[in-house]
Amino acid sequence: MVERRKHRRLSCHMKTVVTRTLPDGKTVVMEFSLSSLSAGGAFISSEDLTIFDLDEEVSIVVEDAEDRFYDGRARVVRSSRVFNPEHKLTQSGFGLMFIDAPPEYLDLIDRHVEKYNPIIL
Repeated sequence: MVERRKHRRLSCHMKTVVTRTLPDGKTVVMEFSLSSLSAGGAFISSEDLTIFDLDEEVSIVVEDAEDRFYDGRARVVRSSRVFNPEHKLTQSGFGLMFIDAPPEYLDLIDRHVEKYNPIIL
């Protein structure tokens, strides 16, 4: 498997609020648990992989008790279910790529990733 990510990622659990605008103009606000974070985007956990369409744009707020890491737009770039060798589901959800992230958010995320042992998935 070839690693294509530009940014190092951090395994974490943070509250993430995603807002989706439906074709009829109505807004749906959903709360997720974030399972990884990088300056390029985030992975949100969800068992229901029908919630979003690939390439869909959403609004996202990523925060913990101390910092707001991102507040802006993101694109749904993947959905996945990951199983271990015993065929047990270990992860399910969506990969979101930040769109036009302000430099102050990217700097905060990079500093946070450096502070807490980054992982490569």
